[in-house]
Amino acid sequence: MSWFEATDCPCNSLALNCLQMSCCMPSPAFDGSSELFEAINKAIGDDDGDDIGIGNGIGIGNNKLTAAATWMALLAKLEPEKRFRDLLIVGSHHSASYTIHPNFPFSAIGRCQNLPIVQQLEAGIRLLDLRVGGRRGNQGHSNVMVWHGSLEGQPFIPILQQIDAFAMDHPSEIITINLQPEYGVAFSSDQKLYVLKRIHEMFQGRLVKATDMENVLATWTLQDMQEKKKQVIVLFHPRFCRNFKQQ
Repeated sequence: MSWFEATDCPCNSLALNCLQMSCCMPSPAFDGSSELFEAINKAIGDDDGDDIGIGNGIGIGNNKLTAAATWMALLAKLEPEKRFRDLLIVGSHHSASYTIHPNFPFSAIGRCQNLPIVQQLEAGIRLLDLRVGGRRGNQGHSNVMVWHGSLEGQPFIPILQQIDAFAMDHPSEIITINLQPEYGVAFSSDQKLYVLKRIHEMFQGRLVKATDMENVLATWTLQDMQEKKKQVIVLFHPRFCRNFKQQ
C-alpha cells in the first residue's frame, strides 16, 4: 500500500501559485492571545519550579522557546492523543526561493519567500516545498541547486543543513519536506542519488521510513512520533523517480 492510499480523510488546499502578497508571520504565531499562553502555562506546569514566562516567547525552565518555534511540543502536552494526521500543518510555497539572486530577471516573481528556511521554521512553518535540479552548465553529482522555473538559486545542501540545525535545537518538532525536481531542469541519476544519500546521512534515525507512513497517516499521535524521535518526513514527487537509474 502506498502512503497516499493509506489516507482515508478528505483534504482541501487553496493555493495562489507563485503570487506574492503582502503578509506577515508574527512570532509568536498567536500574537496577542495572552489567554492562550496562560492556558498553556497551566497545562504544561512547572516541574522545575522555574518561571514559565509569557512575552516574546514562552520560557520552559532555563530555555526560552517561542510559541511558534515549539508549537508541536506545546500541542503534544495540551493534547497528547492528537493524531499527526489530524494536524493542520502550515507550509510555505517554493520555500527556498529566497536564495534566487534579486538582480536576476523576473526574480520578483521567482522569490516567493523572503525568510531563510530556519526563520520560516522558527515562525511555525512545518511543511517545506523544495524544488531542486542540477546546476546550470555543471552536471557534477554534487552540483544540486534550488530552482524556481528557469531561475537558479543557491546550493541545496545548505538548505538541508538549516533544517537539520533547527531539528537538533527543537527535538519535538516534526518537519515535512516535499521534494520536487523542477520542471524542465536537468537532474541526473547521480545527482538524485547524491541527494538521497545526504538526506539519509544528515537525518539518519530521525527520518520517518516509508514503512512507517501507514502508521503516521492512521494511528500515530504527535506524542508517538516525538517519543520515537521521528522528526523528518520526506515526500518525493514522482518526477524524482522518473529516469532514475543506478549504475
